[in-house]
Amino acid sequence: MKLKITIVFLAIAMLGGCTRALIATYEPGVELENNRISGQKLAIYQFEDARAWIDSSDEKSHSFIAKQGSWKFGLKYEDIEFQPVSMILQDVFIKDFMTIGVDAYKGEESSLAAYSLKGKILNFEFENETGVWSVTSRRHVSLLLTLTDNKGNALLTHELFNEVSRENEGMGVMHSTNVDKLMKEALKKVVVRVINRTNTELSYLGFETMSVSLNGIKINTDMTSSFYAELAID
Repeated sequence: MKLKITIVFLAIAMLGGCTRALIATYEPGVELENNRISGQKLAIYQFEDARAWIDSSDEKSHSFIAKQGSWKFGLKYEDIEFQPVSMILQDVFIKDFMTIGVDAYKGEESSLAAYSLKGKILNFEFENETGVWSVTSRRHVSLLLTLTDNKGNALLTHELFNEVSRENEGMGVMHSTNVDKLMKEALKKVVVRVINRTNTELSYLGFETMSVSLNGIKINTDMTSSFYAELAID
């Protein structure tokens, strides 16, 4: 009787699949040339997770980033098991924007008028492609983002930021290695591109206080680059 019960439970487990949370870490820090966005306020919202992993009946699915057979792998981020990818990415973007002096915060938690970053997660995963003699690891991060100013005007609309890397790993590779490279290489490259693009777009609208001569009178004024380019700058 006990054997039959054990077999039933094993069958249920196999049908439902198995899950495991892999430890994910991230190292904030971005070098930005011609930083024009330091001091700006930026509301970063949780990105909509549009990946095929998501199953509304399974909360863990929001954390899945890989599968192997009946196993599905999620993430453990900052001591929270099966942390949703959308929450992880929000935290990562906030921390990296803060390293360059941006006043970044969770958009859902504040009503302050600010620039805002929203979007969708199209891909965030790794996969081991097994060949005859070797394993090739593929890591993919793809985000579709929209950046708006503090008046709701779009500076970027559904802009695609994508990074795919494939690496021959010989006879095998640990899942922890894949997670580490997904977070610190593929994701990092995407974050850096988003920050650089944000800096470029906001610099077009940015204001600088400069000393200029207007009709022979030296004044300090705030102006856009297109405006002060027409003036005689001391």
